[in-house]
Order: sequence, then structure tokens, then C-alpha cells
Amino acid sequence: MQLEKKGYGQGEFVGVKIPKEVWHRGKIAAVTHNITLIEFIAEAINEKLEREKGVSDGHS
Repeated sequence: MQLEKKGYGQGEFVGVKIPKEVWHRGKIAAVTHNITLIEFIAEAINEKLEREKGVSDGHS
């Protein structure tokens, strides 16, 4: 996933506070998948939204 191609341009970012342990686990996972932490977080959010959409639609 290329952030530039997905509309994540300069000035469209916000700051969030997360526990250091969560940040560290995310960073390790991102490096393992050869992507940036921002890409990993964006993918995780999108996957969670898709799962929740499936549950609300009656799918599991």
C-alpha cells in the first residue's frame, strides 16, 4: 500500500497517543512486512472496519 496513492498527503496527518508497547509491536510487525508503521496502522484500521462491516451485515 503506497500512502501517496491512497490520499495520505502532506498535512493530512494527526497525532495519536498509544502505549509504547503497542507502538513497539506495531513497528516490529511493519518491519516484518516491509512497510512503514503508518502503512501498517492504516491497513489494520481498514481491516478492522471491514471485519466490523461484515459483522453488522450479518456475516462472520
